[in-house]
Formats: sequence, C-alpha cells, structure tokens
Amino acid sequence: MKTITIEFITLLLLVIVFTIPGSAEQPPKMKMTTDIPASITTPDTVETSIGKMEFFDGIPTQDTVNNVYEYMDLARAVQVYVDTVPIVSMQSLRIGGDTVGSKNANQFLIAQDMLDSRPLLF
Repeated sequence: MKTITIEFITLLLLVIVFTIPGSAEQPPKMKMTTDIPASITTPDTVETSIGKMEFFDGIPTQDTVNNVYEYMDLARAVQVYVDTVPIVSMQSLRIGGDTVGSKNANQFLIAQDMLDSRPLLF
C-alpha cells in the first residue's frame, strides 16, 4: 500500500478548486461582512462650480488639490477686498475733510448745498 503525501493532496485540492466552475471567482460572503452603500463612498469624479474634481480611492489627485487651493486663494482675495472697502472709504473721507479745512477728527463737515453725483465716494 502506498502512502499519500502532503504534496499529492495539495495538488489534488488545487485541481479540484480550479476545475469547479465559479468556485474561485468570488470570495465567500462571511456572516460579519457589511455591504458599504454607494451613497457614502467618494466617487472618482465630481463636477463642481470650480471645475471637475478627480479622486483615486477617495484621495484627491494633485490637479484637484491645486485647483482647490487656487479657488481658496481667489475667494480669500475677494473677501479681503470686500472687508477693506469701508476702511478705505473712511480714510478717503478723512483726507477729503483735510483738504477743505477740517484739521482734527472732532470737527464735522457740513455741506452748504446738497450733494450730487460728482463726488467720488465708495
């Protein structure tokens, strides 16, 4: 009687696994396996108002990162401009008051006539 070796058993199992159709195509579904809904995963591309964002395995590509940083720089510049308009307007009124004779901040300017559209004010 011949003895069966471990190599022969391994070879036999491999032949059986690869000859049974569908047995090696998908891994078995375990009891603790959780299906991840597609609605919470990061898509590969997202169309936005600032352009197309691309992701690989949920991580943005370098072009997407650069695009977002450029948008953030522009948005910050616009915000700084909007925030400084009142300050520039107040300084312009001070300079204008100095040119007509107001020498300190405690003096008020009173116009003799109503203003028209000619003064350049912010």
